[in-house]
Amino acid sequence: MKATGYMILGSMTFSAVVLIATLSQMVRWERAAADSLAFESTIPTRAVETTMPTGYTVRLHNGRIGVFRTGESLPYRYLDAELSLLPELDRQLLEEGIPARDDAELQSLLEDLRE
Repeated sequence: MKATGYMILGSMTFSAVVLIATLSQMVRWERAAADSLAFESTIPTRAVETTMPTGYTVRLHNGRIGVFRTGESLPYRYLDAELSLLPELDRQLLEEGIPARDDAELQSLLEDLRE
């Protein structure tokens, strides 16, 4: 009878350790998810060859402002800005896509959209 009691106690202890470890991991994931909601978020993409022409298009993607490299179909970066606060003209331009020739022009455009 003692052996059965020890076996049950051991099983309960093991279950408690697994439960605590699982909850701890969930808390870490939640914190990581909260930390990733920064002012701007970046989407990992494959390496881009240096021969690719520079240029960008800033347009709406899934209800958010996405920054697309020339020739890419998915944004490499999102700008976290409240669309409802933008003027109607800016929203219309974003639906069509706003081109930027280089990094400097892109940064200027993004700064304008943040204001």
